[in-house]
Amino acid sequence: MRLILGSGSKWRQQVLRSLGLDFEILAPGIDEKAIRNDDPEALTLALARAKAAALKPLVTGDAIILTSDQVVVQSGEILEKPLNEVEARLRLETAASAPIETVSAIIATDAATGREAWGIDRVGVVMRPLPPEVIDALIKEGNVYHCAGGFQIEHPLVVPYVASIDGEIESVMGLSPRLTRRLLRELGFPGI
Repeated sequence: MRLILGSGSKWRQQVLRSLGLDFEILAPGIDEKAIRNDDPEALTLALARAKAAALKPLVTGDAIILTSDQVVVQSGEILEKPLNEVEARLRLETAASAPIETVSAIIATDAATGREAWGIDRVGVVMRPLPPEVIDALIKEGNVYHCAGGFQIEHPLVVPYVASIDGEIESVMGLSPRLTRRLLRELGFPGI
C-alpha cells in the first residue's frame, strides 16, 4: 500500500521521514484563500478535505492520501501565513503578547474506497519576546512566509525564546506523529 503526502511542506515531509515511512509527494494546488471559516477547527478540516478531494482523481490503486492544514490562533484571531514583510514582522514582534495555539486537521483517505479517518490536534505555545535582530534574521531568511502564523518554533534562532509547549513539537511543524499513526492504523496502513 502506498502512502501519498498531499503537501509540498518540507516540515510535514520531515515529520513523516522521522516516523520511518516511505511516501510519495503530491501537492494538491488548491486555492486555500477560497475556503474561509472563523472556526479554526472547521477551517483546517475544510482545507484538508479540499486537498484530499483535489488529489483523489490523481491517485489510483491501493493508496492512502494524507492531507492536513494548520492555522495559528492568538487572542481568538486566526493567523495564517504572513503575506508580506510588514505582516511577518508584526506577528513576530507580538508573538509573546499572548499564548499561541496551533490548530491542525489531518485526514487520511483510502484512495480506492474514499473512506477517511480524521482528527484535530491542538498545541499551546508560550513565547518570550523575540529580539529585533532575531526578527530581522528570520524575515531575511524567508521561511516565515511558509509557516502558519509566521512562527517556526523549532528554528534554532527561535528555540531560546520558547517558554513552553503543551503538545508535540512535530504538531507545531504541521503533522502530529501520534495522530498520524492513529489515522493510518484506522485505515489499515501496514507496519504502523
